[in-house]
Amino acid sequence: MGISFVRGLYRERVGEYEYEAYLWSLALGERVSAAVVDAAVAYELETGKQAEYAFVSQIPKGASEGVSIKGVMLVLAAWVPRGAVAISGQNLRVS
Repeated sequence: MGISFVRGLYRERVGEYEYEAYLWSLALGERVSAAVVDAAVAYELETGKQAEYAFVSQIPKGASEGVSIKGVMLVLAAWVPRGAVAISGQNLRVS
């Protein structure tokens, strides 16, 4: 099961900490690598922070975890909805 089409900054408070990531739903036929590049730009424009990590629920065929896509490291993360990438900077935790 995927998620509804969404592209935007997502913040979640867990206990005393706040986390943020730019969530980017892939359009039909959109490549993960293209989504990572576009979402990284959107994250940087919205937050003023450098994008460093692209979290995905499944590593694309032919790729491997830890690969760099235009300077953004691909990381496997079960919490990311299927069909989306989540972009974050040096630390997901912002407070």
